[in-house]
Amino acid sequence: MTVDLNHFKQLLTEEAETLKKELASVSVQSTTNPSDWKPNSGDLSSDATDPNVAADAYEEAETNAGISNELEARLKNITDALDRIETGSYGTCVICENEIELARLEANPAAQTCITHKDETVS
Repeated sequence: MTVDLNHFKQLLTEEAETLKKELASVSVQSTTNPSDWKPNSGDLSSDATDPNVAADAYEEAETNAGISNELEARLKNITDALDRIETGSYGTCVICENEIELARLEANPAAQTCITHKDETVS
C-alpha cells in the first residue's frame, strides 16, 4: 500500500490549526512551552460580591479546563502524527509494526495503531 504522505500531512496540518484556534478560545498558550496550554479561568477576581457571578466564573473555569485538556490531547496526537511523517514511520502500527489500513488513516489521520490494535493503550 502506498500512502500519500502529502495528503495526510495537509489533513493533519489543517486539523492542528483548527485545534489551536479552538484552544485559544478556552486557553492561553504558555510562553515558555508552546505545546502547553493553560485553561482560561474566567473572572475569578475577589471583587465578585455576587455569589452567583462567582459560581458562574468557577463553572466556566472548570468547563474550560475539561475542554482544554481534551483539545490539547488531540493536538498532541496530531503533532505526533506529523512527527511520524517526518521520521518515515507514519502509517505503521506502533504495536505490531504492520501497516495501518488506509481507510483507518482516512477516518483518523492521527491513528497510531491498526484496526486490530485500535483499543490498546499507546504510551
